[in-house]
Amino acid sequence: MSKKNKTDNQEDYVLVWSDDGSHLNQKVIPQVAIEPSQLNLKIRLEKNARGGKQVTVIFNFPYNPPYFKNLLKQLKNRCGVGGAYKDDQLELQGDQREKVREYLSALKIKSVLAGG
Repeated sequence: MSKKNKTDNQEDYVLVWSDDGSHLNQKVIPQVAIEPSQLNLKIRLEKNARGGKQVTVIFNFPYNPPYFKNLLKQLKNRCGVGGAYKDDQLELQGDQREKVREYLSALKIKSVLAGG
């Protein structure tokens, strides 16, 4: 029987099931409330390890997957390209840096071009 840390709260964990029917308690990461004017996102263009294709990557944002998945949907629609939410960053097909900066600026989100 393991001792429970007094600082751990039962509400901080979520039940996760595995294929063998056993379960594990996994710590829940709290989502950060998003204030667009407080965000400072970074944008870069990547080409390496992507088969020669260019991908615009947006990163450096706080943990809030629903907010950023919605933002990705808006950006894909605005740029007319496909994209994905991977590894806590947004990816858009092609060089969309200027369109992304303009759209983020309209949402009052600060952004900066970063080296890739």
